[in-house]
Amino acid sequence: MLKQRVINIVNISLLKIETKNQFCLLNIYYKCQWGVLSV
Repeated sequence: MLKQRVINIVNISLLKIETKNQFCLLNIYYKCQWGVLSV
């Protein structure tokens, strides 16, 4: 029971981190693309 609860908490926090980071990753990706193009 406790194990399942811990897994749920971890999954929820990972989901939150993922949704926040998706935009950051996209920005980094496009910056890298433009960086490569400008070089």
